[in-house]
Amino acid sequence: MTRTRRAVLAGCGATMAALAGCSVGTDDAPQRGWVTVDSPTGAALADVTMTEYGPVAVGEGGTVVHRADGADWSVVDEDGPADATNGLTAVAATDDGAHVWYVGSSGAIGRLRVQTGDVRDYSAPAGKTSTWEAVAVVGASGSERVAVANGSGELLVAQFTGAEPTWEGPSKPTGGDNAVAMDDANGVVFLASQNLVARQAGGEWTRIEGPNASITDVAAVSGSVLNATTDGGTIASYNGHNWLRAARVERPLTAIDRVESRGLAVGDGEVRVLSNGAWQDDDGPDASLRGVALGTARFADVAVGTDGTIAERF
Repeated sequence: MTRTRRAVLAGCGATMAALAGCSVGTDDAPQRGWVTVDSPTGAALADVTMTEYGPVAVGEGGTVVHRADGADWSVVDEDGPADATNGLTAVAATDDGAHVWYVGSSGAIGRLRVQTGDVRDYSAPAGKTSTWEAVAVVGASGSERVAVANGSGELLVAQFTGAEPTWEGPSKPTGGDNAVAMDDANGVVFLASQNLVARQAGGEWTRIEGPNASITDVAAVSGSVLNATTDGGTIASYNGHNWLRAARVERPLTAIDRVESRGLAVGDGEVRVLSNGAWQDDDGPDASLRGVALGTARFADVAVGTDGTIAERF
């Protein structure tokens, strides 16, 4: 789930299987395609984000996994914040990719320094111990602004200015609807439920009527251009005035990521790629995918899902 997080990764060796664990240069690039790579965990993975130092995914039992440059995927945290084994549901990176924030059940909130694997526990801010379902981060590490939302529509926002974040809230901008996804780009926070609600940082909330289905994830291209996935299998596009159906598949879609003209959406055995302005079928893994992150020049696109599934797209 995503925020603005994140073309091509090119080949490092003999086979696509070998390529899956490597970051390489741009010469002799293989044909693009999905490869399911060796996963260091059997835990269900719920979300993934891209950083300057490689992708980070989170999931069941507090599991956090990372693939560093030129290395295989590995577990960097087995038990989550405070070693409490609370399931993690969402992850987002600072703009410089130095840290990622992840959230989950029983109020779990953690901040990982990607290069070192050090984790700080910020769980249960304002005494809130419900499940956090979404997290968004904007700004560089050390001065980032973090927003977390739970299933009751409560939102907490923190400014990080040192060792401890200062939390504001909670507020209920959706009026208590289930806030299932959130994104943050250019200082705009988005909460997604049956409707989408947007707010300029420090401003008032404005309700945007959503597509006619339950939103599962949202990606912001700008403050007025959005894409959303729904449990009805729709990719919807908001242009600042109204919603248009950009694509429709047979099964639910669960996650979407956008960076400028690039985009990926995934779900239960479904993968769609944004190509030449249209969302097209992409022959991805036949797996229940729950999170997706677009790659960079050094790292492949990544999708994660149940049973520890990790797939990369070259």
